[in-house]
Amino acid sequence: MFAKIKNLFLLQNLTKTVTIPVLSILPGLLFLLLQSFQPAPAIAQNTTNAIVHAINVNVRMGPSLDAPVVGKIVKKGTSVEIISQNGKWYFIHYDIIHKGWIYAEFVTPLFTMKEVAPEGIERIIKEHVPEKRPDRSISGRAYFDLGVFAFEEGDYQNAISNFEQAIKLNPKDPEFHHYMGKTYLGTKQYEKSEKFLTKAWKMAPLLSDISKDRAILYYRQSNFQSAANLFLDIIRQDPSDIMSTYYAANCLYKQKDYYQAGQLFQKAAKSPSIQANCLYYAGICYIKTGLPQKGRQLLMKVQNNPKAGELKSYASKWISALDKKMQIKKDYALFAQLSYQYDSNIRLEPIDEDLYTDEDDYCTSFLVSGHYTFADIQPYQFSAGMTYFKYLYKDYSKYDMDGHMMHLNTKLDLQPVVIGLNFSPSIFWLDSEQYLKRMNVTPMVSYQFNPQLRASISFANMFDNNLDNDGRDAHQAENELTFTYIIPKKNMMLFSTFGLEIMNADNNINDYDLLYSKAGIRMQKVWGFTFGLSGQYDQKKYEFIDPVYDAIRDDYRYLGTLYMQRSINPWLGIKTEYKFTKNSSNISLFNYERSSVTFSLTANH
Repeated sequence: MFAKIKNLFLLQNLTKTVTIPVLSILPGLLFLLLQSFQPAPAIAQNTTNAIVHAINVNVRMGPSLDAPVVGKIVKKGTSVEIISQNGKWYFIHYDIIHKGWIYAEFVTPLFTMKEVAPEGIERIIKEHVPEKRPDRSISGRAYFDLGVFAFEEGDYQNAISNFEQAIKLNPKDPEFHHYMGKTYLGTKQYEKSEKFLTKAWKMAPLLSDISKDRAILYYRQSNFQSAANLFLDIIRQDPSDIMSTYYAANCLYKQKDYYQAGQLFQKAAKSPSIQANCLYYAGICYIKTGLPQKGRQLLMKVQNNPKAGELKSYASKWISALDKKMQIKKDYALFAQLSYQYDSNIRLEPIDEDLYTDEDDYCTSFLVSGHYTFADIQPYQFSAGMTYFKYLYKDYSKYDMDGHMMHLNTKLDLQPVVIGLNFSPSIFWLDSEQYLKRMNVTPMVSYQFNPQLRASISFANMFDNNLDNDGRDAHQAENELTFTYIIPKKNMMLFSTFGLEIMNADNNINDYDLLYSKAGIRMQKVWGFTFGLSGQYDQKKYEFIDPVYDAIRDDYRYLGTLYMQRSINPWLGIKTEYKFTKNSSNISLFNYERSSVTFSLTANH
């Protein structure tokens, strides 16, 4: 580098030594030039903007193909300023500080230019010779080169001094401001760094590495969202940029976007120099997104890496904690709920018909459920469970109801895809007598798009055996698509469901299609409570004319639910729930409204 600087100053001295001989031969040059050009009008006083309509066009020292090339206009559509014209050549001002001659056929002026007189050409050429024109940008470039040398050597103070001089001489060069911003970034003077980097970016948004330096500045300022956006833009344009990938992963990790951060950490792990660090944090990301087995696999690679340094011990601690947690993981779960409910309209046939009594009553209900996991070896899981419930009405005991359901579940966890299958035989009693047996078979598939968004689809098939009415024996197919979106920072979950239920009964007057949609929100840790709000809209259309009413039944139903619950201790809680239902039908018998308020005490273990 020192040799480079020495050559620079030798060149400046050489320029000074050749000035006198050049001046001594100028009269001869002028005579030759006057002989070689035809007379023309005086120099044009007006200048104009013009457009270069070709790519990679040479800019020359004089109006001739034999003149040395002093620059190049790379992009088609570049704006230039025409200063003078000589024959088929324009003398132009381009790229803020540079001038030269360009072939006229490559340029589209905005209006016609007058040609320059022959006696003016010598002056134009003379002014364009770098060693003769008083262009302050040359001195600016010398200071800039010295500043870059000092910057690369880590001598930030000298770098700043030289960049200040360069900017004073040429304040319009974006590269000068860029390196000044880089230098202040190195000295941790972030406000000054942001000032110069922002100015350079506004002057030349496509300047090499300007986006990366701005992203690093935001990262150092802990503005992780802005830094992440810039780093993600960089790696979209250049997926092979490992360091930008690593920085983007760190920014997302800081924002608790563990799913995307984990993907980027694994991609950045291709670099041997940061491989252990990347695998370590990718493993933690998997653990935090509910995939402890995958996280453990990556941490094992860190633990077995002889070059991992201190990360080996940290990885070992995480592995020990995971193993301990998996050993004490419960294979069973129990839940119980005792409720007291006010019902404004008691349902006559609770399972398979929308018939109501138009009578209100109070009801005490009890529910208990439990399940046991027989095997949970990634990616397979097998479990079984049971649910029992009972409703006891205060005045209308003939509507008391019991239900007993068993569950057999199997699941294949192939993150981000989960495949499941559920078998659920059920028996229902009304006023202590069996009236319905049901077998439910439900395959399902879910896909985790990211830690926040999951989609699941299920295909429930219910086979009913109605013990009181053979005509109501049926096969019901219920297809359901559900989206859930979690906002962790706000402890909030949003969901929406779209479904189609198809009833095929032994007596075809009971056949119908039911379209429904649901949407809701759940908010946790709001003054210690969990709140939930949901709404549902159903459209139910029967297939055949009901001979009793001489009409094809067509119903519309609205349902709304609002609940609030709170934990008293780790296993005991309270819950309050309000439900409203309104059904509108073309057969007036099936028009009804129903409201219920329920207070519950819950326990789980």
